[in-house]
Amino acid sequence: MMERIAHRLDFPTFEVDDLVAIGHRMIAEHGYELAAETEPVFRSYVERRLEQPHLADTPPPSDD
Repeated sequence: MMERIAHRLDFPTFEVDDLVAIGHRMIAEHGYELAAETEPVFRSYVERRLEQPHLADTPPPSDD
């Protein structure tokens, strides 16, 4: 499938703090906020998710 796509977009790697901030912004856009006691749980989820392959259905980064 990748050979059928003419263009490839490379985005910078986001760090945990970046993704947590993006998550907070997205939550706020819907009129919600996370309770203070949920912050460690949310951060832990983001950290674990970053260790898994295919975050957001993207191929893993190449080693080149």
